[in-house]
Amino acid sequence: QQGCIPVQGHTSIGDRDDRILCRSAADEEIYGWSAEEALGRTCGELLRAELPVPRENLEHRARAEGRWEGEIVHYARDGRAIPMLATWAPHFLEDGSVGAFVEVLCNISRQRLAEESRHGALLEIARSTNELERRVAERTAALSQANSQLDRINATFKTLIDASPAAIIALDREQRIEIWNPEAQRLFGLAP
Repeated sequence: QQGCIPVQGHTSIGDRDDRILCRSAADEEIYGWSAEEALGRTCGELLRAELPVPRENLEHRARAEGRWEGEIVHYARDGRAIPMLATWAPHFLEDGSVGAFVEVLCNISRQRLAEESRHGALLEIARSTNELERRVAERTAALSQANSQLDRINATFKTLIDASPAAIIALDREQRIEIWNPEAQRLFGLAP
């Protein structure tokens, strides 16, 4: 780490061959590799970096656009996958060539866990919604079947009342006529 400026956060500086030249103390915390173990090794070898496209393509974009930003995955010494938001910026030498790439990393593990938790909650909501919709459909079908049966019973009841030789009058609680069969109409001479 000689000649390395103190850096904050997860920051490392690598040469053109991806060898680690300088890294922050935060890197040791997150990855589990000491500075002595990391210096001179490549990020690919040490952290088994998973990049969205080949490294050469990312370096080309960083040179052409002044920097590259995107998501990558690193692996800690203990094998944990660590999703990172990475920014790579080329450090140009006086002759215009790239002497090194400065990499600034932001650990997005918490955001990923929150997204996974949210996704799990959404799946549970969808599952619960589907179950409720299934139950509503079952109950609606049962209610429809019961209503059809009740309609048939009411039709049979009305047929029996209408065919009865006795005058039948039924009142509700407020003493309003609910049923008035043809015999009641004939006997009293009134329509309901």
